[in-house]
Amino acid sequence: MFKRIWHSLFKNSGPRREKRETDVNGTILINGIHYPMVDWSFSGFSVKDFEDTVYRGDRLPISVQVETSKGASFTFDCTMIVVRFAEDSKELAGAFVEVPQDVRVALADYFD
Repeated sequence: MFKRIWHSLFKNSGPRREKRETDVNGTILINGIHYPMVDWSFSGFSVKDFEDTVYRGDRLPISVQVETSKGASFTFDCTMIVVRFAEDSKELAGAFVEVPQDVRVALADYFD
């Protein structure tokens, strides 16, 4: 029973609920280091070459700078929650939280 509950909570649930852009020129500033973005969406991002050690659920202040292939630009500060960190590939995925309201609206318009 526990195994069934575990898999229902943490298995890959199929297609993503949000559009994710991979053709993006951007960085995330974490602890004074700029990391290149792999992709991003309305609610989060992933970066490569992450050199620190973090754990799922950690909260970190970040600065986001993005120039999209559609010509839009976004620069904002917020907090991230670590969603996934793969030590072998050095890829970090995070969710945006505590995003300023005006940025939330602009992101919603962009990803709509």
